[in-house]
Amino acid sequence: MLFGTSGARGFIDKNLTPSTVYRLTIAYQKYTGYSTVIVGQDDRQQSRTLKLAVIDALLSQGVNVLDIGMAPTPVIARMIKELKAEGAVSVTASHTPPYIAGVLYFLNDTGELGLNDSKKVEKMFEKTFDSPKNWKKLGRNETVDDVINIYVKSVLRDVKK
Repeated sequence: MLFGTSGARGFIDKNLTPSTVYRLTIAYQKYTGYSTVIVGQDDRQQSRTLKLAVIDALLSQGVNVLDIGMAPTPVIARMIKELKAEGAVSVTASHTPPYIAGVLYFLNDTGELGLNDSKKVEKMFEKTFDSPKNWKKLGRNETVDDVINIYVKSVLRDVKK
């Protein structure tokens, strides 16, 4: 089982390789059907590598990617609503040792995949292979700068309510 209590975690050189993350992200996209997904990461070197696998997988399926760069996971999740996306992926190993990598998949309600969703995505993962769309149907990759300011403004807006 790739998913634990919070996303998929593992060793980047064993069970959570870029290839695994690529296929897992395609399974996530096929499960959700999302056409616009936010992608962000923490500052670990393996996170940068896995983020590229996530972006490649999404683009190959015709998904538009909003790459927000390095950001904390709560910011990544909140950007779903702020940037009018459908889902998000956070590549982070959080508090784990440096040899552990992690990927968190978010739904359009800004919550992570639950246990049932995770099981369904894992079943799809087992049947997922590299299947890019026609080159005319690839997604767009857009970099979004200044997400921390967008986040702070959105929190302040909610506090005023």
